[in-house]
Amino acid sequence: MPTLKTKAGETEVSAARVARMARRMYRLGGEARRRNYAEKARQRIEAGPVRKDDVAIVIAAGG
Repeated sequence: MPTLKTKAGETEVSAARVARMARRMYRLGGEARRRNYAEKARQRIEAGPVRKDDVAIVIAAGG
């Protein structure tokens, strides 16, 4: 399972969830929109409780 290390610890997500978020990011269109989508997910992870969808977005964006 893919994992992401944060201040709160490690969070594991399924490979299927990462693949689903990668497809969603691909459908967004331009590179700037994808980067913004991933950056917002990173901000949500830093701010509050870690959601698995946000972790999957960050992993799909490359870490």
